[in-house]
Amino acid sequence: MAEVAAIALTQDKLAHGTFELCAEPALTREDVAAAMGDVLGRPVAAVQPNFGDWAAATRLPYDDRQLALLAAVYAHYDRHGSPGNDLVLRTILGREPRGLRAYVQDLAAGVATTA
Repeated sequence: MAEVAAIALTQDKLAHGTFELCAEPALTREDVAAAMGDVLGRPVAAVQPNFGDWAAATRLPYDDRQLALLAAVYAHYDRHGSPGNDLVLRTILGREPRGLRAYVQDLAAGVATTA
């Protein structure tokens, strides 16, 4: 994502565009926690905050109707996920996107993670 942001900020080729940036495969929070745990060599738990607790903690400036709509979106994504494909991301980068495992390995090693 950082590399795409750099392209958007320093070049004109993405001007006035709206882009869905996804990578494959679609990962669950459990997949992400497992990859992090594997790289770190220790258990990493995937937890899901209760929507009401999260909304209260973030102090969202929404009225009750807006919060109810946001809660419905939250519940939908929790049930169905948000799968996508990496065609747009690959096209913008001009290469295959880096996978989660490589990213987490670089983070753990303290390597720059923008490419």
